[in-house]
Amino acid sequence: MNIKMATGFALRNIKANKHLNLPFIISTGVMLALFNIMASLQSNHYVLTRHRQLTFIIQFGIVISFIFSFVFVLYANGFLMKKRNKELALYTVLGLHKRHIGRIILVEHIFNYLSITFITISGGYIFGKLAFVGLNRMLKDISGRVTDYPFSFIAMKITLIYILFLFLFVYALNIITISKATTTELLGMEHSAESEPKNRYVLLITGLGLLLAGYTLALKIEGTLESLIYFFLAAILVALASYFLFISLSIFILKMQKKNKSYFYKAHNFLSVSGMLYRMKSGSMGLASLCILSTGVIITVAVTLCIYGNIETMVKQRTDNRYFNVTGTVVEKNIEQMDKKEAHMLTLVKKSAKDENNIKNYLRQERMIAFATKDNENRLTSVIWEDTKKSKSLYLAFTTIETYNARHGTEFSLADGEILLSSNSDKYLPNGNIMLGDTVYKTTIVKNNNLGAVGIGAYEIVLPDRESLFKMSRIYKWYDLVNKKYEDSNIEMKLAFDIENIGKEEFSAAMREEIKAESKTGDEISFISSEEFRKDYY
Repeated sequence: MNIKMATGFALRNIKANKHLNLPFIISTGVMLALFNIMASLQSNHYVLTRHRQLTFIIQFGIVISFIFSFVFVLYANGFLMKKRNKELALYTVLGLHKRHIGRIILVEHIFNYLSITFITISGGYIFGKLAFVGLNRMLKDISGRVTDYPFSFIAMKITLIYILFLFLFVYALNIITISKATTTELLGMEHSAESEPKNRYVLLITGLGLLLAGYTLALKIEGTLESLIYFFLAAILVALASYFLFISLSIFILKMQKKNKSYFYKAHNFLSVSGMLYRMKSGSMGLASLCILSTGVIITVAVTLCIYGNIETMVKQRTDNRYFNVTGTVVEKNIEQMDKKEAHMLTLVKKSAKDENNIKNYLRQERMIAFATKDNENRLTSVIWEDTKKSKSLYLAFTTIETYNARHGTEFSLADGEILLSSNSDKYLPNGNIMLGDTVYKTTIVKNNNLGAVGIGAYEIVLPDRESLFKMSRIYKWYDLVNKKYEDSNIEMKLAFDIENIGKEEFSAAMREEIKAESKTGDEISFISSEEFRKDYY
């Protein structure tokens, strides 16, 4: 058979099987278009300069889209070829050799994959551009323009290589299957999976074990950051369990229903149970895949919407609902140095604001960050650097009652030996008093805190006065990696405020100039507006 005759056969087959080929081409083209979009982001300068973590996220996305598209194409091709086995068997009856059938399939694949390539490249570019503009609007980044998403020739090359790899792999798989099968086997392949399946007790027990292990791991994990590490392991265990249980447990339940004569020998039950039992052998893998992918979509959309909907709340918390924040470190650990630091930073603000009356909603805060471990006696012990890999660290945010009341509009008062305590999770709250260093403090649990963005178990500890804050800086030290020694923890002074009667951009420019001049003296002061913080957070 020459190529012209093979092409004729192939074109007639494509036309006759359009009800199978068209869904295969469109669905495969869409899946590969998603891969093309991820590949195009990898070389997009605008995207890669938005945030330092985006490169890793996009690379992860490319791997995930590669795996899912590869599995999807194999599954779709298997379904397509199974429906055509009778047609291929007929060719052998008419006298065509397996090599002739191979040539016909090769031509069909070339036509199919040329169509898929067109959908993939054009669809990936068009949909990618629309998604790019839409996402920039969601992220409040109006600087993103259509021209910032150019056609990526690098992504096109990567996608074409991937499509060629898929084409060769699928073609080889089909040829091997056809070459090994006899005419009789090809005729019976379409219904081969419809024999009654047997119980698979090994898979059933393994699936139940994996499911139990996955959920136990998910429920027993302590700590927010730690849970992210084990989340993927738990998800993999449950995903594998889903496959095993769809294959084995579904058959086991259906067979149990079949043995129940009072239930099975009813017209409706007889037809539904028998039909399901004979179909589950071939359909269980597909149903499990749909279950896992659907769950993944629900989780992804839900988590993304939760994070996106909570961003404004996080911005208000971190900026104390003020537009501008100035932060500096108190070098000497005494009250005079703290007052001096506040006065110095306030002087810079007043210079930039031109008039002291332009400063509104002024709020001064002192805080100190440290890390500690908690034992069964509720003692918080400073983390030793050498033991950080062995212990689960808690994030400690110390502040004063004066700062806490001003920030939350409360009127708490604390005597010596008393503290207010809150956490980013109720499971970390102690039953009883907390021990800081060697001193037991009478502890009052409160709900208001500034810990929403902390990714590990965290406490906010409100102290009676500044002297207590300096005391904690000496108890909970930090490790200087450069000098390889322990130092008293730094105390931060933060000023939060709004500006009136002067443009925000004008004030920001003036403030940055003042801070730039200060940096030459070695005094480190940082400045950020809530809009800048919001942009970085988005």
